[in-house]
Amino acid sequence: MFALAAGATGSLAGAQDYAQRLPAGYPLPLFEWAVTTELASRIAYACDAHVLDRARVDVLLEQAVTGAFGNDAAYDAWRAESMSNADHLSVFELVRAEVAWRGTAQGFDLSDRAALCAFGDLQVAQGSPAGWLIGAGG
Repeated sequence: MFALAAGATGSLAGAQDYAQRLPAGYPLPLFEWAVTTELASRIAYACDAHVLDRARVDVLLEQAVTGAFGNDAAYDAWRAESMSNADHLSVFELVRAEVAWRGTAQGFDLSDRAALCAFGDLQVAQGSPAGWLIGAGG
């Protein structure tokens, strides 16, 4: 099955920098899943040629949970621990920053719809995790 880290073009290098800024105990595989899903969602929302495959999103989430916790029970226990609103907001901001960084690192301004769609085409062509989520086409 598709591995979350496989084909993650330029992703973990950026994510590793953000790992230092994640709230204590926040697992990098879940951050990576959030970034991948956010990127794919933006592309699918803006570009008619791409559709977000929600079943694949669930597959990647299960892989992230397994990678971070080993099983659903450990994940559920972690989720039961309360994270502050500030921590949730900081993760959201880090996800957004990482998505923008990935586009910029490959020469795309993701605030531009045409560039975002071209970046989506590139993700599919490269077989990145985001590309896998939107690769079914529209």
